[in-house]
Amino acid sequence: MAQADIVAAASPFIASLNGGADPSKPLSNDLDILNFALLLEFLEADFYNANVPKFFK
Repeated sequence: MAQADIVAAASPFIASLNGGADPSKPLSNDLDILNFALLLEFLEADFYNANVPKFFK
């Protein structure tokens, strides 16, 4: 998937980046790529932390 597609799909679920890098800016170096991947990991963790207790009590 392209970066723009991922950002478009994930944006409705991101309330705040807490000062983090803008995920829609071009990934121009390794640090940008790492920060983008880290953002996705945090988003995934928040999703599971919010939903697993609801469905698997």
